[in-house]
Amino acid sequence: MQNKIAVFDSGVGGLVLLKRLQKLLPYHDFLYFADNLNVPYGNKTQKEIESIVSCNMQKILSFKPQGVFVACNTATSLCVADLQTKYPSIIIDGILPDVANVPKPCIVFCTKATADSKKIIGADKDTFVFPLESCADMIEKGCSDVQLKTYLEKVFSGFNLFGFKSIFLGCTHYVHKKQVFESFGLPVFDNVGKVAQSFANKIKMNGLNKKTKMKGKVSFFLSDNKEKEYLKYLDFYAKL
Repeated sequence: MQNKIAVFDSGVGGLVLLKRLQKLLPYHDFLYFADNLNVPYGNKTQKEIESIVSCNMQKILSFKPQGVFVACNTATSLCVADLQTKYPSIIIDGILPDVANVPKPCIVFCTKATADSKKIIGADKDTFVFPLESCADMIEKGCSDVQLKTYLEKVFSGFNLFGFKSIFLGCTHYVHKKQVFESFGLPVFDNVGKVAQSFANKIKMNGLNKKTKMKGKVSFFLSDNKEKEYLKYLDFYAKL
């Protein structure tokens, strides 16, 4: 494998980052690590998440990647700063909700752990953070648009969603179902493209973007690598 980059998430959410990074860094090989045995991370304690991420980083680093992208808002908010300190020779980056430039008042949908971390960039008095405790797990399990909308309608019942000017998706799992959130009639934002571009720029600035005549490949590594799970990931990936 050539110029390896690892993309790490608890499940299928990080596939949206993988696709973006492959377009920006087409001559790199990518390793996609999904800790689907422990998905979702968002309802776990900080101590549990830190322990899980540390263990997975050891596995990822055994492949000697040039860079690691933590494509999970929850893991980023709780762990990336420490990982960057611990492994200064490797380019490590992640994704945090960033509402600095979205129309406000806005509502941020994220996991409970991300909300508790209070690391939402640009958050102010016009930012309302709303944890969706079941959403990531539903998407990970392959729920339909109808099933997700039914769940969200129950969440929003009695809630004046139209008091907001925008929705921000603060979990990469949610981006797979962006169209369902858009069906509620508000502009929906995420920062997948922005953080992917930033990470790609860091790779290039460090002289790690050496072009070859062959485009890179991607390999998938799942903590639960049953054939059914593996095929599910390939299906999610193919539809992006």
